[in-house]
Amino acid sequence: MNSDFEYFNSDDFKMCLKEYESAQKKGTAMFLDVNDFADIADYYNQMGNSRDAMVAIRKGLDIFPGEAVLLSYVIRNDLHTSKRLDEAKKHLEMIDDTSDPEYFYCMIEIMLTEEKDEEADNAIRQKYEEIDDEEHDNFVVDIAEIYTDYCLLDKADEWLEKTCDKESLDYKEIVGRIAMAEGNDAKAIEIYQQLLDENPFSCEYWDSLATLQIQTQRFNDAIASCEYSLAISPNNHIALRNKANALYTTGLYEEAIETYNQLAKIAPDDAAVFLSIGAAMMNLGRYAEAVEQLKTAYKKDNSLLKADIVRELVIGLSRLRRTEEALKYIEEYSKVADNTSETNVLKGHVYLEAGNIDKAIAYFGKAVNDPDSDSGTTMRIAISFYDTGETEMAYNLFKEIYYNINEDKALPYIALCAKDLGKHDVYLACLKEACEKVPDETRLVLGDMFPVELSVDEYYDYEKNK
Repeated sequence: MNSDFEYFNSDDFKMCLKEYESAQKKGTAMFLDVNDFADIADYYNQMGNSRDAMVAIRKGLDIFPGEAVLLSYVIRNDLHTSKRLDEAKKHLEMIDDTSDPEYFYCMIEIMLTEEKDEEADNAIRQKYEEIDDEEHDNFVVDIAEIYTDYCLLDKADEWLEKTCDKESLDYKEIVGRIAMAEGNDAKAIEIYQQLLDENPFSCEYWDSLATLQIQTQRFNDAIASCEYSLAISPNNHIALRNKANALYTTGLYEEAIETYNQLAKIAPDDAAVFLSIGAAMMNLGRYAEAVEQLKTAYKKDNSLLKADIVRELVIGLSRLRRTEEALKYIEEYSKVADNTSETNVLKGHVYLEAGNIDKAIAYFGKAVNDPDSDSGTTMRIAISFYDTGETEMAYNLFKEIYYNINEDKALPYIALCAKDLGKHDVYLACLKEACEKVPDETRLVLGDMFPVELSVDEYYDYEKNK
């Protein structure tokens, strides 16, 4: 299989894909070999379209049943997406050629999924002894990659040490991936920059570098890396998502929406995209448009995001004073979130925004007194007061959370309220402390007030010297 976007931009692959999609549309026979189906599936996966990838694999298996390169896709889908270990074992037994490397690698993944680490390691060592010496490096890199995927980083390092060619791109890439998994972002960035010096046309390297740059809050650098990746492959969904997320985080909501819209064209079933568009529109005060985007996200099949989508939808409807509709969605929220405390906070927010303060306070009281409530519950109540213009009340609540509950995440909110209330000295003192103690939360809460190019540790000096 070809894992890089470079192949997907070639005339050979474009012709192959055109033949496949034409035959799919017309319902005619496909004259493709087994690797063509695997490449097409890989392409769809790279584009973020896992559903069409599996369709291509199934089509291939109709013609080439028992082929390891196709069944390996199904097995990994069983293991990582569907979480069906028994199905993975059944599909492993369907592979005709048990000497195919994919058969062995899938067998190892099944063992690791079953937490049979020692059995897997013994099998790997035996296989290493059986294969020819010239195959050792490729084998070791593949095994290190599997161990990295399963977060068994010590094992990944141990096997990678057996590599003879430590200058190969494959070796360096796995070292970079291990560094990423270990949280050693500086080392990982350095490695991916070296990889790009050797192969500047690899979307995968640009995408990994952008991901690391986002993690280290180098958002402008991340956007630039995404642009390089998109210049190579304009429909690269990973680069589009990274770019949109970086733009969103830096408060460039219009540009983020534009990029998310590009992503929506190639991933129309991705609920997360429409949730992000809706959230960006909410930040711009475009609540009616946001609600439409969130309703689109709501219709998509994504149970993991359903609670987040409904929560944003309730807030958007509340802003539009569509109180009854918001309350109906809260009933849906109570089912998908299964969190009584959070449901009561949401109800309180809707009534607060509708001007019914007595009901709002009653629901906030229920939320705080719920046995499952925590400091986060009081935080969300304080945020509701701030969002609905009750800044003094929010200010007092945030102070109580910080000084009495010792929740540092309240600091940037105290700073925000203090600034709005004209308490300049308090604002500066809290800003300084927030930047030191909770930099990520500070960027999230206060980032819109500062130039994009500033890092959080520069916020205080910037404000002090204004």
